[in-house]
Amino acid sequence: MAKSSADDEELRRACEAAIEGTKQKVVMMIRVAKSRGIWGKSGKLGNNMAKPRVLTLSTKAKAQLSKAFLRVLKYSTGGVLEDRT
Repeated sequence: MAKSSADDEELRRACEAAIEGTKQKVVMMIRVAKSRGIWGKSGKLGNNMAKPRVLTLSTKAKAQLSKAFLRVLKYSTGGVLEDRT
């Protein structure tokens, strides 16, 4: 199911705000859901909700050298994306 471009722009702004101060440029971002899957079964029942995450691919350029960074961003309690590092 395709999302609107307004959602894409909102996600891009949130990702850029989360990595602010690193001098990196966001290239691509993907919303994903982290779950335990079949191998992560535990004795707890009812705590099997997927945790939303955002994978962000960003680049940093220095002269002729470019570096790529893959970041995992999570939503805080206030609904704001924050870097897990």
